Amino acid sequence: MAVRFFGPYQALASGMAAGIVLRTQEKRIFTNFHRQLFCWIDKWVELNMEDIRRMEEETQKELEELCLKQHHQHMIS
Repeated sequence: MAVRFFGPYQALASGMAAGIVLRTQEKRIFTNFHRQLFCWIDKWVELNMEDIRRMEEETQKELEELCLKQHHQHMIS
């Protein structure tokens, strides 16, 4: 079903369509995240806080390295 607006309402219609797309994408992202979280439960169910903090630090370092690498690539190109 397609709804069409003409005249001054076209901006409103495109904003509404963008909102619908965002909500759909948001639902997909959260569904995939929760599915992965459930599938990975065996990897983290027996971790203690020390293990979790270590993993957080490693992830933070990896993210910082990735951001720095991408920043340098954008500077070069």
